[in-house]
Parts: sequence; structure tokens; C-alpha cells
Amino acid sequence: MRLSVTSAAQERIQVIEQRTMTRDNLLAIVDKFKLFPERRTLMSPTQLVELMKKSIKIEPVVQPLAFARGNSLNPTIIFTVGFEYSDPQNAARVANELVTRILDLDLRDRTSRATDTTKFLAREVQRLQAESSLIDAKLAQAKLSPVRSSSR
Repeated sequence: MRLSVTSAAQERIQVIEQRTMTRDNLLAIVDKFKLFPERRTLMSPTQLVELMKKSIKIEPVVQPLAFARGNSLNPTIIFTVGFEYSDPQNAARVANELVTRILDLDLRDRTSRATDTTKFLAREVQRLQAESSLIDAKLAQAKLSPVRSSSR
């Protein structure tokens, strides 16, 4: 079971990384924090994106933590987010921005899943209520009809 939890965690981290490392996201971060000022005029947006990707590290925490053990059906996924840059304060700001974007994406995913689940459950309630009404109607009909003797 440990192997599947690890692969599920790895897969989830890859999805998080792919969604965070989109071209638009990375270029927005470059602009927001005015990164690579000496290179921006010389580099294309594609080159800036590649430079950003090389500077960002999103890696799983390999060592299991005490609070993360136990629930193999819904494993806790732990990873580190880092950004390497010449200015440590700007590097910290960018890393925080990446974490914020990851959390926002995760919140949207969870909200979407909860909404989908709520819609499914509402449909099931309607279906079961209709089924119950049909059974109630059949019972009422059976009570009204005369009892037939089976000894004819």
C-alpha cells in the first residue's frame, strides 16, 4: 500500500507543478516581481519562462512525518517550494507567491469537487424520493384494491 500512496503523492505533485509552471503564471510572476532586469531586454518570453522553470524547485518531502501517517486512503502530500535568485528577499517573495498560487489552485479544485459531489447527491436524493413516492403510490393502490382470495 505504501507504494501506491507514494505514487499518488508523486502524481499529485506533478499535477500541481504543471499547473503552477504555466507560461502565463511564470511570466506574470516575472512581471510582478520585476525579475531578471538585466536579461529581460535580451531574452524572449520563452527564454524567461525557461529561466524561471530552472530557478523553481517543487519537490516532495521524502521522510514520512508523524502526523502524515495512518490515513492511507487520503494521504497527506508534503512538498517543498523554492526559488533560487540573486536577491534573497525577492527569492522569498517569489517562493511565497508560488505557494499562494498552489494553494489557490488547490482550493479551486477542492471547491469544484465539493460542488460536483453536492450536485450528484442532490440528484440522488431526487431520484430516491421519486422512487419512494412510486412505492408509496403502489402500496396505497394495493390497500385500496379488494383482497383477492387465492383459494378460488
